[in-house]
Amino acid sequence: LVKRLHQARDDNAVRAVLINFGGTNFNLSQAHELRNALDDVRRSGKRSFVYADSFDTHTDVSAPGSPDICMLGGGEIMIPGIGLQTMFYKGLFDKLGVKADYVQIGEYKGADESYTRLGSSDELKGELNKITDGIYTHLVDGISKQRNISKDDVRQAIDEAIITGKQAFARKLVDHLIDQDGLRTLIKDEIGQEINLINDYGATLHERPDFSNPLSMLAALTRKSEPQTSKKSAVAIIYAEGMIVDGTAESGLFSNGSSIGSEDLRRAFRMAGRDDRVKAIVLRIDSPGGSALASEVMWQAARHAAMHKPLIISIGSMAASGGYYLASSGDYIIADPTAIVGSIGVVGGKFVLKDLFEKLGVNTEEFTRGRNADLFATDRPFSDRQRRMVTTWMRSTYDQFTERVMTG
Repeated sequence: LVKRLHQARDDNAVRAVLINFGGTNFNLSQAHELRNALDDVRRSGKRSFVYADSFDTHTDVSAPGSPDICMLGGGEIMIPGIGLQTMFYKGLFDKLGVKADYVQIGEYKGADESYTRLGSSDELKGELNKITDGIYTHLVDGISKQRNISKDDVRQAIDEAIITGKQAFARKLVDHLIDQDGLRTLIKDEIGQEINLINDYGATLHERPDFSNPLSMLAALTRKSEPQTSKKSAVAIIYAEGMIVDGTAESGLFSNGSSIGSEDLRRAFRMAGRDDRVKAIVLRIDSPGGSALASEVMWQAARHAAMHKPLIISIGSMAASGGYYLASSGDYIIADPTAIVGSIGVVGGKFVLKDLFEKLGVNTEEFTRGRNADLFATDRPFSDRQRRMVTTWMRSTYDQFTERVMTG
């Protein structure tokens, strides 16, 4: 959508842009980027119109990039504010007979607190309050600036949560109360001439198959598009979206494939580094982290590529933990204002299921060789010696993490 808006911005044949927010689903960072793209359209001298039957927080963040916000008269704006919620399972685990035996390195690394505590530590509570304050302030400031209304008026609208179309119009949150069928006439009147609405502007066009011919339909289903090649200089874009995992990212029956495989990213950096046409690399990160080893593998691959070509990091909604580990490999880091960035620390451990097994009538027997063969056995906590060993191992990972950040 942003790419098509940029295309419209630079197209002299385009007089205006209309976006219909119907069934959209994006996060605050994407909403912010969309607002910036609409700002670009406005600055280019073109009109832009956005329409929705009703607006929510995310569409209400992006819509102000347009000077013409249109909404159904019977619709509403629902903007209840910014809320984060954490869930703690220790009470449930205590009842089930499960113990989370975890080691935490870094006092602000609260990833294990959901399993080990009944509520937030002071450190985690402070961080979550800072994040909530930051995003809320950004939300208020953005709407206030874009709509040219006071911050107090924006905060009042948020506190009321649900605002009718008439109230939204009176408060200058929207510019036109109109149904979708009236948009053509509205845009024609605003521009002052007849208009031609191009519904698929900028979309990739494909030849429409002949549904009356079974052979034609079969050919359309089996046709493979030939990759376009060019000898022009290029910028390579590599996407790192989802959980960071070792090896290759594989989608399973119950997953959407939203993971970053260390081998996949290493291969992508290698290809970009060896391609003489590629003059720079952009790494787009949207990740909460994951495997520390995979993060190190990707950091090394990224730094190797950065030795030969500029590497620019673009952070979407999140680059946390291993996501920031990877981000620190770049020459420049560019983050969305609402992105959650950082979370430097390490946690790890195991779930002890001994009491649960007893309740279920499950008995275990072990046959081991080697002093630490039972290191991750689920029927007992770490021994003091094992805990010291795990802590030393994780402290080493933490030191390496912080060293990567300092180096980058």
